[in-house]
Amino acid sequence: MTKRKNAVEELFELSVDERVQLVRDIALRSHKDAIDLNACRALIETIPRSFFKDVQVARAALQVDRSLVERVLMISESALGVVKFPNDRHAHVAMSLLKDAAVFEELARGGNAQGLKNAQVALDAALEDWRRELIKHYRDKFVAHRVEPKPDKPIPELDYLLTISGRVVFMLAQLATGAGYPIDQKKLDSYGHFLNAQAFWRPWLPSHLQ
Repeated sequence: MTKRKNAVEELFELSVDERVQLVRDIALRSHKDAIDLNACRALIETIPRSFFKDVQVARAALQVDRSLVERVLMISESALGVVKFPNDRHAHVAMSLLKDAAVFEELARGGNAQGLKNAQVALDAALEDWRRELIKHYRDKFVAHRVEPKPDKPIPELDYLLTISGRVVFMLAQLATGAGYPIDQKKLDSYGHFLNAQAFWRPWLPSHLQ
């Protein structure tokens, strides 16, 4: 009986040119995801603590905060997730295809080899980080499937998510740079997003705290 090929093996049946184009397509979306992820992270980090002191305000603030956390969680885990199907188009697909020297060299020719290498290092660092396993478990059990969590897996701290998602931002940006897409550094500037987020929350603050 012939063993069924896994998703990555099926992707490698594509021609080199097709795989190169696939990585480029994913890299373009990765740039957009990196910007989105950075913006959401900044909003989480700057949400005023005073919002949680008033009972009525706290209800809405918690909902907004949870929505932002889930957005960061979904983008991060999408980028890091395993390749299950040959029509998957998340960042890990591109990173798997970059293991082929022919694909890497062709992309580097029109892009940036160092950027591609940086993306690979960032992916490995995120996957090997012990905090990522807790984040993946939380995403699987509490967000995606709503099933009973494993008793030995504690709920990850927010700092864990911010650390891993920060690595994902870097990985996605480097993938886009490496694939040859011009990066608008202003849109990826973490401090710029931080200032924008502070400005966003300011109108809802009491006047003496603005």
